[in-house]
Amino acid sequence: MIIRQQQLHYSPKNRRLASMYHWSKRLADTMAIRFWSHHYRSFNKMADKAANHAMDSSILTQYRFRLIAEKEQSSQA
Repeated sequence: MIIRQQQLHYSPKNRRLASMYHWSKRLADTMAIRFWSHHYRSFNKMADKAANHAMDSSILTQYRFRLIAEKEQSSQA
């Protein structure tokens, strides 16, 4: 459902889901994501390990992904 909403660019009717849709849409636009596809959990080992780590530990861990603009600036310097 989420992938279809992102592919077809339509917002859910539920307010809470609509706000999450718009947030994820802005984030995807910032990261220049142009194509959406579903990845089965069994094929996504990195996300599975991160989810297990988050559930097993009580330590908050955040990952910062470099944006395309940051990559371009660092490669030009």
